[in-house]
Amino acid sequence: MTTHIYENLPEMHPSGTKSSARHLASGGYTSDMKKSHADTVTVQTWDLMLFRPGLAAGTDPDRRSLAGGIAGITFDSDITNCSVENSSLKGEKTLVANNACVGGITGYSVHGIFQNCASANNKIISQTYAGGIVGEIDDSISNNEGGSAFTNCYVAEGNISAFADDVQDYSIAGGFIGQVTADNPTLENCYVYDTLTSITDTKAYFKYTGVIVGNRYTNLPNYEAKITTNTCYYGECTVDADN
Repeated sequence: MTTHIYENLPEMHPSGTKSSARHLASGGYTSDMKKSHADTVTVQTWDLMLFRPGLAAGTDPDRRSLAGGIAGITFDSDITNCSVENSSLKGEKTLVANNACVGGITGYSVHGIFQNCASANNKIISQTYAGGIVGEIDDSISNNEGGSAFTNCYVAEGNISAFADDVQDYSIAGGFIGQVTADNPTLENCYVYDTLTSITDTKAYFKYTGVIVGNRYTNLPNYEAKITTNTCYYGECTVDADN
């Protein structure tokens, strides 16, 4: 099997960047994956800063900056035997209505299937959702049954933080997943080790952080996102939520 290794990629010159009317996506291997497969890809020593400019008044506010070490967005796709190491990923925006989703492997997952993936010694910064593996999961827009799934994946020696300049914004950082919007992703034999998750530099009123998941979307009594774990653990981790 061929191993694709991408080393020392230049700053602000990702391997794949794609802009659409709704999203700006960038990844070390590809900008977006839709019903496709990535196998045995290693990204090393990459520095990315993805910026989403503001929107004109009256335009669709549901737009995202999606940055990931492998793919900006993973939609009904598989990522197997992939790793991102010694890299820096950052996503910014200008409007509170937009979202920035940054993850060590993918920024945004819609029914993504991840096996044997690693995020090691990476610095991940987002203006909304930051996660060691994935920034945000929202499986509600996929027609496939089930949700995003992670098997034998890990985060080690990570530095993951979320910030915002507006009190009305969101800042959510998770060691493995930043935000679970929908519905119930599964983690099996996964772990987070020696990783810092922080929201200390935010002005946002809505701010959450956690070792495995930063936040699960809740709209009680109607809805609460869930997460299912099996044989998962963490160690030597720090959660910094002081502000």
